[in-house]
Amino acid sequence: MKSKLNTILIIFSIIPFVIITTITLFFYGKKDQSDRLANLQANARSGSDIITSLLHTQETELSFLAKQNDIVNFCSITRNPNKTDYSILYRNSQKALKQKLSLNPCYKMLAIYDNYGDIVNSTNEEILNNNYNHPIIQQIGKTKEVTSTSVPADYYPSLDVDNSYIDIGSPIFQNQSNQIIGYIILTIDVKFFDEYINSLELGQSNFASLANASGNYLFSHDKLEHSQKENSMFTSNFKTSIQEDPVSGYVTVGAMYSGSIYAYHLIDNLDWYFVISQDSTLIYTFYSYAITIVFVSVILLLLIILISSRKIAKSFTNPLLNLRDCMRQAADGNLTVLCNVKTKDEFGELSRSFNKMLHIIKSNYDELSFVHKKLLVKEEQLRSNYEHIEFLAYHDALTKLPNKAAFYDYLNITLNREPGCTQAHSIYFVDLDNFKTVNDTLGHDYGDELLIQTAKRLNYFLKHNDLLARAGGDEFLFFKANISSQDEALELAKDILEKFKEPININGTFIYISMSIGVSLYPLNGVQYNTLIKNADIAMYRSKDTGKNRLTLFDESMQQEISRHSEIIEILRHAIENNEIYLVYQPQYDLALERIIGFEALMRIKNPTLGNLSPTEFIPIAEESGMINDLGSWALKEACRFNKHLQNNGFPFCTVAVNISTIQLNQKGFVTLVVDILKETGLSPQYLELEITESAIASSIRDAVSILEELQSIGIRISLDDFGTGYSSLNYLTQMPINTLKIDKAFIDKINLNKKDNYVAEAIISLAHNLEVKVVAEGVEDSNQLNLLKEKNCDLIQGYLYSKPLEPDDLIHIL
Repeated sequence: MKSKLNTILIIFSIIPFVIITTITLFFYGKKDQSDRLANLQANARSGSDIITSLLHTQETELSFLAKQNDIVNFCSITRNPNKTDYSILYRNSQKALKQKLSLNPCYKMLAIYDNYGDIVNSTNEEILNNNYNHPIIQQIGKTKEVTSTSVPADYYPSLDVDNSYIDIGSPIFQNQSNQIIGYIILTIDVKFFDEYINSLELGQSNFASLANASGNYLFSHDKLEHSQKENSMFTSNFKTSIQEDPVSGYVTVGAMYSGSIYAYHLIDNLDWYFVISQDSTLIYTFYSYAITIVFVSVILLLLIILISSRKIAKSFTNPLLNLRDCMRQAADGNLTVLCNVKTKDEFGELSRSFNKMLHIIKSNYDELSFVHKKLLVKEEQLRSNYEHIEFLAYHDALTKLPNKAAFYDYLNITLNREPGCTQAHSIYFVDLDNFKTVNDTLGHDYGDELLIQTAKRLNYFLKHNDLLARAGGDEFLFFKANISSQDEALELAKDILEKFKEPININGTFIYISMSIGVSLYPLNGVQYNTLIKNADIAMYRSKDTGKNRLTLFDESMQQEISRHSEIIEILRHAIENNEIYLVYQPQYDLALERIIGFEALMRIKNPTLGNLSPTEFIPIAEESGMINDLGSWALKEACRFNKHLQNNGFPFCTVAVNISTIQLNQKGFVTLVVDILKETGLSPQYLELEITESAIASSIRDAVSILEELQSIGIRISLDDFGTGYSSLNYLTQMPINTLKIDKAFIDKINLNKKDNYVAEAIISLAHNLEVKVVAEGVEDSNQLNLLKEKNCDLIQGYLYSKPLEPDDLIHIL
């Protein structure tokens, strides 16, 4: 730990110093570099200015020469060489030119041009009478001032092509006038500036020179003996730089500490640059010193911190080591150890807190030891409680049988123990018949005891590897393992039914109970436990639907029926929005008036997948699922709308009869719904007849009568449908407010074949007439039935003899 603390102190002391020093030196280095570059560029600008000044001096001297009388007088007669004094003036002017040329070896040539650009006098006789059309003449002609310009080395063939030259031109004016009569041009070798450049004190590693826009030096000296590679790099970089800044700038050639930096500045009028060079080491020299300073400082600081950190670390680590030793002893179980750090700083406070903490721990430890002994005593009780809870989780509290979850687990494990095994097993879903009646009549205590006694009787049939479970309510699940055949499985179910023919004695009360059993076989009816249980459940409900107190073996047709049942529910759910539901109308014929006085609206459904669905199939499903309310409301509204449409189009006023189910009649606000539909469609109540069955009023005759009377009070006709097939009671006829009684087709079919049916039909018609109720005979299909009904004074007939149910357009055609 001491070494770690030393390391941390060193790191956290050195790193900030190095970072701050590095940042400071970096910015100072940048400033020094910037100043040195600025100074180098200032020297380049100064050199350019001096070159320009030297040129101005030569321009001034040339302008004085242009004003000499010999020059002016010669120029005034250049276009008239036949004059007697021409040769004298020519020689005098040439003498003046040669005298000027002799003043400096860098003066290469002097020439006089006339106004037409022809050379009329020159120190170089080879170019006499040539017309160079010198561009400087045009410039002087515009400005009328002395002008300088650089010329290519090969401009004058008579001069050395390896050198560069400057032409200084001056206008020659007519005496005391501003009229140009000629031009004088001085050609100077660029070496004219060599003396000045060599006089510059630049140091051994620096040099100055002139360069053209292509980056080529115009003359050389000892310091310009660079490698071809460096000159090539300078030329390339120089061209790039002057494109960005054509007046002033700098160019870097080579690496930071081994190359050179060139500053340049444009010389006026010449399109040349004054170039001054300096080693890059002089520009970046500050960084070299900075690295040395930082390195030395870090070494010194490291030594100081190393000595100091050891002392500091020791003052921190000794108390910590003492405390560590005490904690180790405490961890080994010695809770009486004390830490002896007596300092008044945080370590002393930590030592005192440690001693106090250890005292508390020891007290708590002693207390916990006592509590632990008590907990050991209760552990056995908790284990027993856990086993009881686990039992409750997988067993039924009433019968003590395994529950549904335990049955599912056992079945899943058993069936998956040997995947692919073909050994047959059977599953029984057992449901007590009319168990609710026992609860309602004798009370729940008897019901609970009945379930317990049932479980005991079913246990009688258990054998090795079998399992009986209570599925909930009055349902039981029975698993029979290792059956030899389907017959064996069914025989067991028969034995169970036979066993329960004997009454069960509960507190002296003998209760007879039957049960419905559904059977599924493994692997015939499924290989997954949930599939087998589901199929047994389906078979059990088939037993209930076919009379109870029986067994049913599952087959695939049951699943298909359930699937079709589900499909029909889905069709009913969207029948209205998908326009799959429609109405047909069967006319009702008045035998006395011999004409149609009404028609019954009948629901039909046509689905793209299942085709035409029979009302006997989808109406019970609609009632079971609760969708009959929406479908019935739609049918009622559509029938009223259609009847009103017929009336509005001049057809005879007829009554439309609409069937109403028990569920519709019992729904809240049914009367209000009917009234709203009549208002919406505009149909008068007297042209609407609601047909109800006997079953619709069997559960609550009082409520049904109240609703029907309210409907009848607003003018709606009430018809009792299918009379004689349900809970037929003459009492209904005296209590119910009906206008029409419909004799079921079952009587009409045999009316001319069976005397009893004939007498019953006659009695019903007579009774209805005595009660001032009209009679409609349903299902009249032949003339014999019609004649017999006429004899018995039946009011209306409805059936295929007159017309089958018709779609709206076909009904309109008949009307």
